[in-house]
Amino acid sequence: FFHSVIMSNGKRAANFCLLVAVFVLVKKRKALGIEFSSAIKQYQAMGARKASLVSLIASSSLLWFYSLIIKDVSIVDSFWSLGFLFSAFIYKIKAPAGIRAGDFQSPKVPRQSLELDAETSADKLKKWFNTILCNRSNRMMLFVALWAVRLSGYLTWRNHNQPEDYRYVAIRKQAGKLFPLTSLFMIFWFQAFLCWIISQPFFRALQSKFPSRVTALDKLGALLWFVGFYFESVGDYQLAKFK
Repeated sequence: FFHSVIMSNGKRAANFCLLVAVFVLVKKRKALGIEFSSAIKQYQAMGARKASLVSLIASSSLLWFYSLIIKDVSIVDSFWSLGFLFSAFIYKIKAPAGIRAGDFQSPKVPRQSLELDAETSADKLKKWFNTILCNRSNRMMLFVALWAVRLSGYLTWRNHNQPEDYRYVAIRKQAGKLFPLTSLFMIFWFQAFLCWIISQPFFRALQSKFPSRVTALDKLGALLWFVGFYFESVGDYQLAKFK
């Protein structure tokens, strides 16, 4: 029924479905409230990998529903990189307490006089650097966030006021009336699953114990990230300028 209504009337049908959903929520709010509370508890009890997959599928489903309203699935491109940030965040908050807090401890300096008790601005900056940037988990989240936000912002800017991507237009023509369901499985859920698979190294990095100092491998990894980030950013700029 939902599929036939969507296909026949577009935005008006989507608004009708939203009204029906609101009516059901109001009429069954007590029962749904209990079920929602139970679902939240089940989600909290999930492992990091399962919670990440469920979150990606749920968010991509909402994005799919919005694409039906605007009749453009190109918006999925803008949320591709954000899915990695979403997964990394879930892996981090579901990491064991000791790993989530980080093992880095700034070196303790013995007090020699009362004058040393006062913490200067330089000391505060050094402490912030030690607790944030020298924590491998936080540093990795920073790198993922910078990459994800930049790519998502660029794709959103590039696709603004543009027609639907030719790839999705071809799929729309090939699928015909079945395109809404086809796009859900073939585009949105497939991208969510692919994002989940590719983000598995984040799970290993954010769920494992890490050293309490910046190692040579950390420096090498940061260097590789900066090189990749630079070339990707310059490449997107040159491509946009060429077009």
